[in-house]
Amino acid sequence: MTASTRPDLPMGMPAARKLSGDELGLVLLTLLADADGYGTELGDRIEYLSGGFYRPSPGSLYPVLTALGRDGYVAQQREGRRKYYRLTDRGRDYRREHAGTAERVVARLERAGRKYRALRQAMADIADSDEEGASLAQDLLEARMELKSILHRSLDRPPAVQRRIVALLDETAERLNAILDEAPKG
Repeated sequence: MTASTRPDLPMGMPAARKLSGDELGLVLLTLLADADGYGTELGDRIEYLSGGFYRPSPGSLYPVLTALGRDGYVAQQREGRRKYYRLTDRGRDYRREHAGTAERVVARLERAGRKYRALRQAMADIADSDEEGASLAQDLLEARMELKSILHRSLDRPPAVQRRIVALLDETAERLNAILDEAPKG
């Protein structure tokens, strides 16, 4: 496993996923440095850390745990039906070597969680149900992340492309303002 970020996206944030595999691995190593855990529990801890903003799917979580085990960073022990993971000395050393990156990823998750909680609260105040508010908050955040990703990708494009993007953003802003102006609050 190598620590890397995606320079084409803001703060290394993947467009489709909230964390890359390397970033998820560093978060897992950070959590395992605090306490051993099994897969579902580690997912719960990440969800708690991020204020509900992110919970890795089993399809993301378990392959990363497998890779961490293969690289010798974590060891696993079966207890009943569960596999418990613990940090090895090699994993502790790797985590220490990449502490800065790990701390930035954890801080980014915590920051996203604070924003997500505030947005969820705002949506809950106007939505018909908590589920609808949570769904709206998630959809808004994902749309925002996608737009930021696209804008970041556009930075190295020629001026003609930049002007087209600015024109489209201006048009979109006008259309959004029109929607807001005609819609009642709350």
